[in-house]
Amino acid sequence: MQQISPSHPLIRYTGRVDFSNPLGPVFSHSGVSIRIRFTGRRLHIRLDNPAIHRAPDITNYFNVVVDGAAPVMLQTTSEQKSYVLAKNLADCGEHEVVLFKRTESSPAEYPNAGKVTVRGISIDDGATLLRTKEQSLRMEFIGDSIVCGYGNGLSKADPIEDHYTTLNANAWMAFGPIAARAMNAAYVAVAYSGRGMVRNFGGRKGQTVPDMYLCTIPDDPGAAPWRPEFYVPDIIVINLGTNDFSEGVGPQEALDALEMRFAARYQSFIEELTGYYSNATFILTVGPMISDQFPAEYFAQKRVRRTLKALVAHFRSRGYSNVHWLAFPRHRAPFGEDYHPTIATHRKMANRLVRFIESLKHPNSPQR
Repeated sequence: MQQISPSHPLIRYTGRVDFSNPLGPVFSHSGVSIRIRFTGRRLHIRLDNPAIHRAPDITNYFNVVVDGAAPVMLQTTSEQKSYVLAKNLADCGEHEVVLFKRTESSPAEYPNAGKVTVRGISIDDGATLLRTKEQSLRMEFIGDSIVCGYGNGLSKADPIEDHYTTLNANAWMAFGPIAARAMNAAYVAVAYSGRGMVRNFGGRKGQTVPDMYLCTIPDDPGAAPWRPEFYVPDIIVINLGTNDFSEGVGPQEALDALEMRFAARYQSFIEELTGYYSNATFILTVGPMISDQFPAEYFAQKRVRRTLKALVAHFRSRGYSNVHWLAFPRHRAPFGEDYHPTIATHRKMANRLVRFIESLKHPNSPQR
C-alpha cells in the first residue's frame, strides 16, 4: 500500500484540528470528522492515542461510514496504531469513507483521554485520492455534555450508579449531528462536559466554554490557537446553562448575582461570535436537563428562559434579527448515564431543532 500524508490537501477534516505538525494533525473534540474519497479496495489509517485510561470504558471511539452505509464503531487502543477503515471494496469506481469521533475531549479525571493524532493514511498501490464534495450549509454547536452526547448510549429508568464512560458516549447520535445530517449540513462541535457560560459544574475550576472557544485543543495551552476564518458557520446553536445553575451556588442573593453574570457573559459571547460570523443565525437553547425543581429553589429553567428571551430582545433592538431562542422539553425516564438524555431524546431534540430552523423561513411561524 502507498502511504499518504495525513495533511494531504484532498483529505477533508471538519472540526477543530491542530495542523502545527503536518505529519501529525491533532484533535480532541467530539464530532471531528475525516472524509476521504479514493479509488482502490482498501483504506487504512494510523492513529496515536496518548492516554488510554480504562479500555473499553475510557478510550476513544469512532464511527466509520463506508460509501454511505450504516456506521460501524471503531475502538482505539494504546497498543494498536493501524486501523482498517475499508477493505475488499469493488475494484472499479470511487469510494468515500468518513471517520467520525464519537467521544469528547476529556473530563478532568481522565487527562488527555480524548486527544488523537493522525500519523498517516494508506491506500492501494496505484490508487488515487479524489476531491470530496463540500456541504453548502455549515452548522456549529457550542455547549456542554448534552452537545457531546454524554451517556446517550445507555437507557435506564434510574441510572444512579451509571457514570461517565466513553463506551456509552455517542456524538454521532447527539441532537446536533442528527439535525445536521437531516439538513445535509457540515457539523462542528465546540463542547465539553461539565463546562458552562460563567460557572462549571459544581463550581469546578477550568476553562468555561467562552474561554475555550478559540482553543483548538481544550486544556492544552501548547496547541495552536483556533482561527475563526477556518470554518464560518451559517447556523450556530448554543446549549449552555445546565452547569452554570448546578448545585453549590448558595442563597437566593448569590443566584440572582449568578443570573446577572450569566446574562452579561452570554451577551458578550454572542457579540464576540457575531464579530467573527456577521451573517450567522444564532439559536440559544434551554436544555432538556434544566429544571425548576432541581436544584431545589434555584428555578434554573425560569432563569435561563428569562435570560435568553431578554438576549433576543436586546439584539433585535439593535438591528440584529438573527438571534432566536428555543426551549427543549424537560426530558423524562429512561435516562442515559448520570441522568443525561438518551439517543431517543436526542432524536426528539433534533427533530424539534430542524422544525424550528425551517420555521425561521416563515416569519409568522412561532419561534420558541
